[in-house]
Amino acid sequence: MDLIFSFEDEGTQCKISRTQWDDKEELGRGGSGAVYEVKASCETQGSTKTKVFAVKLSLSEESNDRINHEIKILKGIGAHRNLPKVLASKAIQGKTAIVLEKYDLDVHKALTEHDVSKNGPFPSAELLAASLFRGLSRVSRRGYCNRDVKLENVLLKRGGKEGKQAQRDLAASATLTDFDTSIKVEEKQIRGQVVGSPGSMSPEQALSSIRITSKSDVFAASANVARLILPSRLFKLEQGEDDTYVKRILNSYVTVLGQWDEEDLSELEEITLLKKNIPDAQMTDQTCLTARLKEAKVSEEKLHFYKNFFQRALSYKPSSRPSPFQAFKEFFNELTEEEKGAMAKLDDEEKQEAVQECGGEAEAKKFFQTIY
Repeated sequence: MDLIFSFEDEGTQCKISRTQWDDKEELGRGGSGAVYEVKASCETQGSTKTKVFAVKLSLSEESNDRINHEIKILKGIGAHRNLPKVLASKAIQGKTAIVLEKYDLDVHKALTEHDVSKNGPFPSAELLAASLFRGLSRVSRRGYCNRDVKLENVLLKRGGKEGKQAQRDLAASATLTDFDTSIKVEEKQIRGQVVGSPGSMSPEQALSSIRITSKSDVFAASANVARLILPSRLFKLEQGEDDTYVKRILNSYVTVLGQWDEEDLSELEEITLLKKNIPDAQMTDQTCLTARLKEAKVSEEKLHFYKNFFQRALSYKPSSRPSPFQAFKEFFNELTEEEKGAMAKLDDEEKQEAVQECGGEAEAKKFFQTIY
């Protein structure tokens, strides 16, 4: 039997044979390669079972570089429940392949199946948001910026339970993936190269600011969290024959958040590019943030929370946005006791940040009591 991969998964020795590799099933493909569902033989204490994993394989020289970059980034970030873990990697006929945990679906697909317009907010939306920001907090602590946070890149895993417990476990499993365009915070972005997804990338990313921080990921994540409670996207790109791609992105923000002022511009490095793409859209009583949030089928108390959060998290000024951990803390505070119980315990790094954020260990234990 030709061995393709040999690796450990939670203490279990797993092997992917040539036959199992040849029987792989494609799940999808993107800029960094194709993703396949592959079966592996996993042995624990003399008992062998078949488990399913996801294997990402590069398809070109460019995707090969992107996957190798992603491996480096994920190893730098380290293991975390809400982030992917590279179980193994190797070159197969000159193409880089990595073994990852297999998830059941992405949030975009789950949201489409749920249909917010008919059924209201996604089940345990605040728990999913808390899990997403929790993962981003680890990314931030390790000095990285994802640069492409979107629901299509957030994966979910179904548990064995049913009913509301199953919904809570699904939301708590939220795992942010695709780090092939991520960078170290101190790295410079390339001027004029727009990285990210329209409708969620931060203004500073759209303007190719030389340096961006984790606050850019907070903007993107927040725009996507809004999709969990609203019947349509918060920011919509309108077609404009004479408008550049960047200007269309900025116009989509102005329609909801209003025009920029000098204070907003003070933190943007790329003023020259902005002057070439000055947004000319108008915010109206029907398109403003307050009006859009009223479309959400939530209580007045929840509406107040979301309005307060989005006004800060979607600020044009990065310094006005909460940090990923602060966002995690705010959403955690909105959870029911059952939802809090679905989350994994804080690890040592998270405890340190909790102590700093809460102003002491006693306060951190009191606030995060369920998972401390």
